[in-house]
Amino acid sequence: MKGFRQSAADEFEIRRGIAPEHVDVAAVHLLQAFSTKLLVALGDSKRAADYLKRAIDPANALCAIGPGDALYGVVGLKTTKTSFLSGGFDQLRAVYGTPGAIWRGLLLSVLEHRCPPGAQHIECIVVTESARGLGVGTALLDAVIANARQDGAAAVSLEVVNTNANARRLYERIGFVPIKTVSLGPLRRVFGFDAATTMELKLDS
Repeated sequence: MKGFRQSAADEFEIRRGIAPEHVDVAAVHLLQAFSTKLLVALGDSKRAADYLKRAIDPANALCAIGPGDALYGVVGLKTTKTSFLSGGFDQLRAVYGTPGAIWRGLLLSVLEHRCPPGAQHIECIVVTESARGLGVGTALLDAVIANARQDGAAAVSLEVVNTNANARRLYERIGFVPIKTVSLGPLRRVFGFDAATTMELKLDS
């Protein structure tokens, strides 16, 4: 999918998938945006970025590209059959070894969301610091919803943590409604947030 969204300061293009030259950049920005949540399980930034580069499936994403082919933002998608962060034990073991892969995999499983049949789930959405304020996040969400409708999905879902009130307000403004909140209990000290709320946008048939 291609399309332009014009802002007062700049313009960018929404594309389906991530080009090979942008995968490493996407991994770094993903880690920066979710460092509190991910670094507990993935350790130091260098190895965490290495794992994410291996785990990312470029086909299951939409990205915003600005002038000079700069990556402005990425949204990763999940269905019952595919996932943006598709790394498993083999990718963890390649970076951390077998013992490290076992306990890290268990921690990451706490954050995993199971996508119901007929729906699409937003695994992550990241806007680079230089592109904030240009409407990139909203444009990516609009593109996800348009593509989900085109693919015949019944709903789009996402999760937002209780410490990210700004993101939740954006999702509510677009039409997402909360359907379930899960408390992390003692694991809140591990991941840095108390609870995560699943929000859903029903799509017209």
